[in-house]
Amino acid sequence: MVWRTGFLLGAGLLCATALASPQVGFRQFNLTNDVPERALNVVVLYPAAPSEIPVKSVGDNSAFVGVAVQENAQPAHGMHPFIALSHGFGGNWRNQLWLAHALAQQGYIVAATDHPGTTSMMMNKAIAAKLWLRPDDVRRVISAIQNKQNVVGTIASGKIAVIGHSLGGWTAMELAGGRFDTQQFETDCQTHTELASCIVYQNMGIPQEAQANTLLGQPERDARVTAVVSLDLGLARGFTSQSLSAINIPVLVISAGQPDPQLPATLESYSMAQKMPQRQTHYLEVNDASHFSFMQLCKPGAIELLEHEQPGEGIICVDGNKRSREQIHHQIIATISDFLNKAWH
Repeated sequence: MVWRTGFLLGAGLLCATALASPQVGFRQFNLTNDVPERALNVVVLYPAAPSEIPVKSVGDNSAFVGVAVQENAQPAHGMHPFIALSHGFGGNWRNQLWLAHALAQQGYIVAATDHPGTTSMMMNKAIAAKLWLRPDDVRRVISAIQNKQNVVGTIASGKIAVIGHSLGGWTAMELAGGRFDTQQFETDCQTHTELASCIVYQNMGIPQEAQANTLLGQPERDARVTAVVSLDLGLARGFTSQSLSAINIPVLVISAGQPDPQLPATLESYSMAQKMPQRQTHYLEVNDASHFSFMQLCKPGAIELLEHEQPGEGIICVDGNKRSREQIHHQIIATISDFLNKAWH
């Protein structure tokens, strides 16, 4: 199923669950005991029970808008779907707070983590080259939240999804059953040298990692994950057609339609979606969204501030100039909500 639109799909798609809560709880912890050498910084946003806990803002700084939460609040009663979020290359858990907060208000438990080696909190080429560990990070987060249901809420049976942006989208697709072939990808990059995914692949040092060819080709499917959402992913051209055609869970692929020669939808998201089972694959191209429209809201003056701190970084706050980023976010939230409601009913 293919949608190409730059307009809101309608308020009817924003279907809040019966367990929705306007109050959002927030917890943060370090996941170290299971894999001490790869510690994960994890945050969870979840529907909170009514309380008098003061509201605080998280993710807010001079450039980006944060979200209002109640730290360590008691979770709301009932069963809640669970979503794990995966950020892009050089990003962090704050990048999709806008989405996590909106979904938590609808009744979802949402967890996000910083991926070691590819997070703005710790960029490390030697660690980034072990790309196969990214899906494992998400698996560890799912297991950790399953063990913390007394403080973040009870997970509804069979309702676990992964949502990822950019390299996080690749991570989500790995957990859905996509299998990556390094030789296929590197051969393709000889033709498409301009693609950002080919540049990032080199920057991560994967061609020099001796285990990459073997370990990136291993199946990463997690049977607990029953739906996946990819937001303008990269590295799509490394997935084998055979593995994509065998994916057996609902997948929503959303791409940025704003022209970008380094990350064209036709060679990444759209191309991948065409190789997947059409009966359960949904594709949406948001024609006025840029690759960075899937990140947090920018404050007035953010472009100038980011450019001053690091020339070229102002692009993070640039969209397609047709709608505001907030309007684009409303469309994406509505689309994801509708997709998950249908996938799980």
